[in-house]
Amino acid sequence: MSVFPVALERKIAVIANVPFRGRGGANLVMSQNHPLPPFAAEFGATDGAQLLLKDVVSHPAVTCTIAGSTKVEHLEDKQAAGRGPLPDAAAAGRIGQYWDAQA
Repeated sequence: MSVFPVALERKIAVIANVPFRGRGGANLVMSQNHPLPPFAAEFGATDGAQLLLKDVVSHPAVTCTIAGSTKVEHLEDKQAAGRGPLPDAAAAGRIGQYWDAQA
């Protein structure tokens, strides 16, 4: 059972704390080592990290995201993910399918 549906149902806040560490850090590595899908332009994402972060913050159950950064340029890149449109549920599904196919 996923925690997200329960959190939505019970109106419980969800904090996505350092989502790039998922899969043992593979999410961030994957975002750096694979080409950006063509549909990423729909959301103004210029790199994989921005696309993944847009996917995380667009989830209806996520109320706060702590992206975590150790370098100013990474912080600026992650801040850029907060600009422009966010994916809707259908687009989030496409993003998930794309990254799952890359794994």
